[in-house]
Amino acid sequence: MKLKTAGKIILLIIILIITCNEQVYAARPLLKPKKSINIIENINFYINSNQTQNALNLLNKAVLNDPYNPKLFSIAADLFYKNSQYSEAEMLARKAILLNPQDNNCLLILGNILIRNYKTNKLYNEAPPSDQDFSMLNESIKCFNIVSERDPSSVLPHIGLAKIYYIQNNQSNLYNELFKAKELVDNNSDILFEIGELLFECESYEKAIQYLKKSISASSKDDYKAHALLAEIYEKLGNFEQAQNEYIATLKINDSQPEIKDKLEDLNSKIVPVSDVKQTTKNTEKNSEIPDILQADNFLLMNRFSEARELYLKILQKDPVNTEALSGLSELYYAQWLLGYYNTKKYYLDCSYFNNIPSTLSKISILKFKLTAEPKMTDTLEESLEQTANNKSSEYYDKFDATRALFLLGNYINAGTKLKELSTTDITDYDKFKMAKMLYFDQNYTESDNLLKKITKPDNFTKTLKNRITFKQNQADIIFEKGLMLYKEKNYPAAISKFEEELKIFPTDKKGHLYYAYALQKTGNTDKAVEELNIYMNLELLYPSQKPELKQKGIQKIKKSWEK
Repeated sequence: MKLKTAGKIILLIIILIITCNEQVYAARPLLKPKKSINIIENINFYINSNQTQNALNLLNKAVLNDPYNPKLFSIAADLFYKNSQYSEAEMLARKAILLNPQDNNCLLILGNILIRNYKTNKLYNEAPPSDQDFSMLNESIKCFNIVSERDPSSVLPHIGLAKIYYIQNNQSNLYNELFKAKELVDNNSDILFEIGELLFECESYEKAIQYLKKSISASSKDDYKAHALLAEIYEKLGNFEQAQNEYIATLKINDSQPEIKDKLEDLNSKIVPVSDVKQTTKNTEKNSEIPDILQADNFLLMNRFSEARELYLKILQKDPVNTEALSGLSELYYAQWLLGYYNTKKYYLDCSYFNNIPSTLSKISILKFKLTAEPKMTDTLEESLEQTANNKSSEYYDKFDATRALFLLGNYINAGTKLKELSTTDITDYDKFKMAKMLYFDQNYTESDNLLKKITKPDNFTKTLKNRITFKQNQADIIFEKGLMLYKEKNYPAAISKFEEELKIFPTDKKGHLYYAYALQKTGNTDKAVEELNIYMNLELLYPSQKPELKQKGIQKIKKSWEK
């Protein structure tokens, strides 16, 4: 529910109504009671139909014409509360209660907002709770007690009171209110979730799991919150695989949650331990820093940036020209850049390590580090990548850098073709592993996986990298399925957005390019659609599928029909 923009409009009017002299409205013709009731029914209809904008527009008009109707303030308070605009919701709830002291819903809203305000104050203030803080909790208790007395069958005030007694560490009253809530609760998924959440906070994990599962079963809509909390509980209990399943279920319902993605990535390090450092291949260099390098790179694979950076810096403080640590630090900032972080404070602190660059450091590592100072690739860096891609050197790793530059420029087909030309028969397993990691950090997961398959004696680090590639594919698949669903619903602009998001995660995903092309063509962007269809066709030629979505003849037929 997006009220942020439209909500400000109605809020300004409501503030004026509350603060202006009452005589201003004396001459205003108020709505007749019957007409007012009809408008309220229409507002509720729009809300129940998720037509929030229409509800706000009508509510706005209604408040202007009937500024002392408590029902309008009650509806507005509920809308803002559900949209997490708590200060506005508090003001509106208080006004509604002032106009109608019998408004139980606004008393519940006010009680919950006061609890939230107390928690917020405690979070940002290390000092002991003030008299004002205690006053908020007391007022909240009063709100819930009033509703409980008026409506003994309502479970909500007992949940509110339980939250307060949890804050006050009043175990006796806490479990008393929880018991009442359990006795009164019906098959309402939201209430079952709240009980599960409270039991989680009380560290009654097994009971919390029961209520959260009931919440999921009772829900008529896909609600990600219960899955996310179940994942957190399973993780605390050490059941990492079950936690992984719940995080994946969360993302399938709502994939726009970077914190859940980070938790899922971090979980992989627990499912596939990074601890067995001794089991590196026999061909690793005899260097005391190698275990730290491998450990740091594994942290980076899991997006555990702080721990990875700490290890890279530890190595560079001892050996400022360690190429593997410099390369890792560059990849770390590039990984953050892909997530939308650039030009950070830590970036400037670490720039000094790139002042005296050793000649053995990959050109790609240098360019990637420079790239992350800007929100997007600059013309200068693009030219540098093109120069690297066109390098005619016969040196093996210069050729490898050229393929990486091509991929970073989006020329996936030429990158893959040139990689196939590079023989890997004369390089060690450890070098293959290092190259596979570099390709992984470039997001060239297909070629990274191909290199891993050529390692004769896979170790734990090889398996971890392989698992990360699988994870990325699964992550992309979740978003692709969302896009495919939107495409089938003929919501082509939204589908395009999802396919673009998916291809940012897995740039060489063939089905992503194909359906992106389909959606683009549906919106009239034929040139771009043909371009994407060509990418799909060339990727299919480069990496043939056992059962391709489209055969070459089919592709040519579609292209001709689009180009007419």
